[in-house]
Amino acid sequence: MASAGEDAAVTHLALNTANVARIQQVRGYPAISILMSSGPTSVGDRARLARLVEIATARLLNEFSRPAVQPLLDELVGLAADAEVGPGRQGIALFASADLVATVGLPVVVRERTVVDETFATRDLVHALLRSPHYRVLVLANVARLYEGVGADLTEIVDGGFPFRGDETFAEPARFGVDRSDTRDAGLRRHLRAVDTALAGHLDSDQPLLVVGASRRLSLFRQHSRHRSQITEALPGNFEQRSATELAQAIWPSVTNMFDRRHQDALAELDRAVGERRYAFGVQQAWTLANQGSGALIVVEENYVYPARIDPHSNGLVAAADVAHPEVVDDVVDEIIEIVLAKGGRATIVPDGTLATRGQIAMALRYGAEAAPARAGPV
Repeated sequence: MASAGEDAAVTHLALNTANVARIQQVRGYPAISILMSSGPTSVGDRARLARLVEIATARLLNEFSRPAVQPLLDELVGLAADAEVGPGRQGIALFASADLVATVGLPVVVRERTVVDETFATRDLVHALLRSPHYRVLVLANVARLYEGVGADLTEIVDGGFPFRGDETFAEPARFGVDRSDTRDAGLRRHLRAVDTALAGHLDSDQPLLVVGASRRLSLFRQHSRHRSQITEALPGNFEQRSATELAQAIWPSVTNMFDRRHQDALAELDRAVGERRYAFGVQQAWTLANQGSGALIVVEENYVYPARIDPHSNGLVAAADVAHPEVVDDVVDEIIEIVLAKGGRATIVPDGTLATRGQIAMALRYGAEAAPARAGPV
């Protein structure tokens, strides 16, 4: 086997779509995955993490000689030592192979385990992505910057035209005899139009956009942007010199407000669907209708999970308690969300208890009662 070298060492990856895809692309045995939820104390977490590393070590030494895997074991021990554990973080994932060494903090509780396989165990990362609010943050400044937001974390996007510098002529003094404010405004409008053009390749159709910057820039951008329907929040201020962490802290109240409004909008849309008899409540109906491509909007409580077997004859769901069994889908709810999104629908995650009378998962359908039954089967 190849040994883990300096090029493989990457730590503390942010949870975002690009990094999850990067982790999923790794191939080659052994790929070690360690997943753990945080407990009440950091000391207890470190002890549990050390035991999981010992399990991985024993498995590797049962298959390889120590010299063959010592570099990888050293990387794994280093990851565990540097991991951010304890209260304040719900879960953590450690990944170690010859090609990638990384930790990812998770905003969800995970089943504690060590996995050694040809690929990394990324199901919990996908789950966390699906259950976390996704959004974009555009910082309007002389150098415009774009960030991907997942939950409370921001990651700067550094391709597809960003960071956007342009010619910055709007920041230069006007020539003699020409009105300075007119010249600046004309240059600023050109700059913002170019930023708006670069933004087009980075927005999904339903992805909310938070725009921050000086009031004048915000006003001009909102007036002329082709994406103004997706601008769900605008925050005036000077954010140009802030780090991603500082920016995330500054905008988090606005992000919370933004998603509170989207939750209410989703519930209102669901109520309209009920009135028009184009809805489904409960996981059984949601599974069937999602696979038929009927889901326009899926609304799910944040911590609702449903492990199940899929009946090979009916394609229906059979609830299962033995989650570790290879025939059991760990969480059909995540599968439903992915199917709805893949078929052009939308998804909204709402706080626990919001859908208590609707089976914890509800769907607004594209079609009315004549195309699909209005009531769900047993949950």
